[in-house]
Amino acid sequence: MKLEICIDSLESFINAKVAGADRVEICSALDLDGISPSVGLVSKVSKEKNIEKFVMIRPRPYDFSYNDEEFEMMKEEIIIYKDFDIDGFVFGMLLKDGRIDLERTKELVELSRPKEVTFHRAFDYSKDGEEVIEDLIEIGIKKILTSGKRATAMEGIDLLARINHKYKDKIEIMAGSGVNYSNIEEI
Repeated sequence: MKLEICIDSLESFINAKVAGADRVEICSALDLDGISPSVGLVSKVSKEKNIEKFVMIRPRPYDFSYNDEEFEMMKEEIIIYKDFDIDGFVFGMLLKDGRIDLERTKELVELSRPKEVTFHRAFDYSKDGEEVIEDLIEIGIKKILTSGKRATAMEGIDLLARINHKYKDKIEIMAGSGVNYSNIEEI
């Protein structure tokens, strides 16, 4: 099992590294569920070795349904961040009706290559359930960060266990939200 920690500052990166994190998700504004980080933070963290680094691509907080201009911004950020020594990207998009936007997600996955892509917790906010996981695999998503469609991973543990067992050879299911030292072993 790999330990991934979301970071939104150089200090939180150093703390994650000292704590033994295997991977970091580089963001800003974690209090708003994370948005795209500054170029300066990505530049600094990308120079560190022996830890996987994934960059959040999210132009703004709140919902995960983006207009055309915001989608273009996401593409521009991927192009910029691909030049850094990172392992991949974290993003997710929903249609106005609440379903996962597979078409635009596929476009971002293609643009991200050869970097890996994690579909973030937009999965939990979507109207879609586990039936869309095969579609995400097909378009090239390597990981799904989810709380099992509940507020916390502990609350969604049954779905997390089921989809992890069902898809373990095809995609990595990462438990997120409310995971901490007191419950990580159980999760």
